[in-house]
Amino acid sequence: MAATMAARLLRRHPISIIGAGGSVGAITYANYVEWKAQQLAKDDDYSSYGDHVLHHQLPREYNREALHRYWSNRPISVMKRLGEVSSQLAPRLGAYVWDFKVQNQSTTSEKHNDGALLQQQHASKFRQALTQLGPAWIKGGQQLSIRPDLVSPVVLKEL
Repeated sequence: MAATMAARLLRRHPISIIGAGGSVGAITYANYVEWKAQQLAKDDDYSSYGDHVLHHQLPREYNREALHRYWSNRPISVMKRLGEVSSQLAPRLGAYVWDFKVQNQSTTSEKHNDGALLQQQHASKFRQALTQLGPAWIKGGQQLSIRPDLVSPVVLKEL
């Protein structure tokens, strides 16, 4: 009975079934790769050869190849961080686009005070998002704060 139901489902929705199966397989493999990298890193904590740190550990100095090897063995961590960044920045960007591009709020119209207040609120939320994302993003915000050619004075003041 279950086999006929599965066959019927596969005939009706082949792309969905194949896509779901492939996604489950990819996620399972990514979890295995990350687990294996963590196990090797635990084993390597006490074994390094002179100045050469094994490739299962995060390098302490900038080395492009070593960083690539390290993070390519941690796909779940990378996707998780991308999700964190997206969940912080995408809503802010969407709200900004909605308010100033779709609804055409302007800071130069007769509603100048409303537009400026709205821009101040967006800048404040953007700063909070950068703060929650961590030191590298804070540094990026600091770099933006000295670029009046890229961002408005309201955002400059907030950053």
